[in-house]
Amino acid sequence: MANGGKGAAAPSASIILVLTGGLLILASGVLAIIGITIGVTFMDGHLMMVPLQGISVYHGILETLVGVALVSSVFYIRSKKGVDLQSWLAIVLVLAVVSMIGGGGFFIGFVLVLIGGILGVIYVYSASSRQIYIRRTIAAEKNPAAAVKAPRVEVKSLSPEEKGLYSLIEEAEGAIFQAELVERSGYSKVKVSRILDRLEGRGLIERKRRGMTNMVVIKRP
Repeated sequence: MANGGKGAAAPSASIILVLTGGLLILASGVLAIIGITIGVTFMDGHLMMVPLQGISVYHGILETLVGVALVSSVFYIRSKKGVDLQSWLAIVLVLAVVSMIGGGGFFIGFVLVLIGGILGVIYVYSASSRQIYIRRTIAAEKNPAAAVKAPRVEVKSLSPEEKGLYSLIEEAEGAIFQAELVERSGYSKVKVSRILDRLEGRGLIERKRRGMTNMVVIKRP
């Protein structure tokens, strides 16, 4: 992650919470529109057989639109690369607040979207901190520019999986935490470890212990 937000993949927990909350908000809005027309309305987030009291069909429409926007945004961010995660999270949090006008998806929807957005913000902040740490580590090395230069002959002979992982390290300016490699590659921890073993055996990368985890660095020629 180059800048802690732009081009990053959203954390799965955040995606799931926002999607679930968005579906609840969408369902709440649709039920509100249908219910109001037949004398069933929402009061404090619950369906009640009472006359319309303050919540109009417009609130239901607004909540429906918010639900559609949230669900659509989740599918969009999952299908696109290079999405600005920080902007997406800002939109999600704003939509969560707006949803409360119509009941917030039985209120549970609002809570789930809010938690998902907060988790995403924490993720962006921690990822940004990790990247700053990586850059400082590279800067502390002698001749850091050489860290991303490896023998191209060796790279060309790599398997597709090895090339993919090596490319992710290059995109991270030549250094990345192993845990982040697992997340960005979509491979299991065991598979990433095995691929790194092969890359390290070829002399293309090296793993440096940093606290409780490893930092993977492209080895200088």
